[in-house]
Amino acid sequence: MALSRDGTRAVTNGDSIQFWDLQKGSILAESADNPARAMLSADNAFIASGCSDALCLMDTRNGQWFKLALNGQVSAIAALVVSPDGKHVASASQSASVRLWGMAGGTSQELASGREPPPVAVGFSQDGQRLLSASRDGVVRLWNPREPASGRILVKLPAGPTVLATSPAGPFAVLSGSDGVLRLWNLEEEKEVRRYGEEGGAAYYPVAFSADGKRLFAAREEHGVDVWEVETGQQVKRLEPSGYEVTSFAASGEVVAAGTRDGHIQLWKAQTLEPLVRLSGHEYGVRTVSLSADGKWVLSVGEDSTVRLWDAKTGAQQECKEFHISNDLPISAVFEPGGQSFLVGNNAGVIHRFVFEHSSLGGGGQVK
Repeated sequence: MALSRDGTRAVTNGDSIQFWDLQKGSILAESADNPARAMLSADNAFIASGCSDALCLMDTRNGQWFKLALNGQVSAIAALVVSPDGKHVASASQSASVRLWGMAGGTSQELASGREPPPVAVGFSQDGQRLLSASRDGVVRLWNPREPASGRILVKLPAGPTVLATSPAGPFAVLSGSDGVLRLWNLEEEKEVRRYGEEGGAAYYPVAFSADGKRLFAAREEHGVDVWEVETGQQVKRLEPSGYEVTSFAASGEVVAAGTRDGHIQLWKAQTLEPLVRLSGHEYGVRTVSLSADGKWVLSVGEDSTVRLWDAKTGAQQECKEFHISNDLPISAVFEPGGQSFLVGNNAGVIHRFVFEHSSLGGGGQVK
């Protein structure tokens, strides 16, 4: 709650925001919903409160609410991806926006705003000339990062846990809706060229390409991980990382990593699919996993509100950063192409950049 300076008025925030006359014990104005913590202006004329992507204001004289849009992404960063040249970062926010950030100056531009269902995945094409975003309603949009107004619908998939993965070795992307089918798209020709899986099965979530673009890794709840040859469409193997579903993938030239719902991270050799070390430390599920370009280091974000850095060879945990401040919980993370830094997006819409103190991770430097 908040009190006016003269002690005659108060604002309370429960199931709704209410503006009170303390002398009469009556409600003078009330909101229809319950935005975040509210403040009262010095003259008692306005109540200000944070909404998902705007500043909400109430005129206490008539009870009218209106919003002022904020120039930024202020809700949870659901997904992060760095452009191949390392100059830009694209982020998907639960406030239904897609933003493109300049790595050098921290400037950003909004590609899509909150009029559509929230995007759940973003991905750059191999040449960095295209950006894809996927939403829970099955809509996949294609953008030209240099022209913010260029966004258009590429395809509408069956609504559900829509995911996408872009190939690091060509103009391809795999798109998956809720019908159990993986679709390989040629982004230059903007057409579907191949399918994997059978329609009517459980949805694939998540999916990832190998670092050479020749294999596709796709997970389904209680069905393990299916490995496909991209060019032939032949299923190579089914991996069983644990008794729990896979929540995220990452791949480098040497290693493939999968984070699971039980808080473990399983590593395999990229070529032979031989199991390597299993990383344990997160108390709950793994939200995101990322690999350095050389495959030596693993970055993970857990539902226990920690960001952890691991040695992929030994399985030893090198660094653990905890986020326990309200509205500062990590949601997503990704290594930058050079491997000397990484980004962490949180549920307050902030992207943090962490840099290794030494020029090489092998030097044992700490993260700052």
